[in-house]
Amino acid sequence: TIFLGSGASLLKIVGLVIFLGTAYSSYAIVYEIIRGSVKIDELEKAASHDPLTGLGNRAQMLSRMRILMEENQVFSVMFLDLDKFKLINDEYGHAVGDQYLIHFGKVCSAALKDNGKLYRYGGDEFLLLLPDIKGDAFEIKLRQIQERVHTAAVPGYSQLRLSVSVGGVLSN
Repeated sequence: TIFLGSGASLLKIVGLVIFLGTAYSSYAIVYEIIRGSVKIDELEKAASHDPLTGLGNRAQMLSRMRILMEENQVFSVMFLDLDKFKLINDEYGHAVGDQYLIHFGKVCSAALKDNGKLYRYGGDEFLLLLPDIKGDAFEIKLRQIQERVHTAAVPGYSQLRLSVSVGGVLSN
């Protein structure tokens, strides 16, 4: 109103339209850039995380191991396999099986605290990556995790206790 109030001319109206058009276009461009950035973040998360458990997936685990090896850091890897998981799916259904996997991920991750990371390798197989842990410290961590896992029941299914076997161990 102030711009056009003192004698509106065609030049002022055209200038106002150009200004408003530029402002709107700038807003639209910034909006699309931000929206694209959010989509990229979502795609990166989808590519590196298991959609069910939210844990890192095999690709993320391999990437992390590669970095640790390139940096010549000490680390240990523990392969974990859930015992009798197929029987749980068959007896209770896949929804309960999914809850079992999710709960296992939470219990194991809580047992690790900040001393390592759990990855879902595939199906009912998981992998623990334990940087800076080797020898006796590794054995202690293994016992802590097994104790924590074997005493945890699936919420809402007290008869379902988590059970896991250690399938292999690798230390560099």
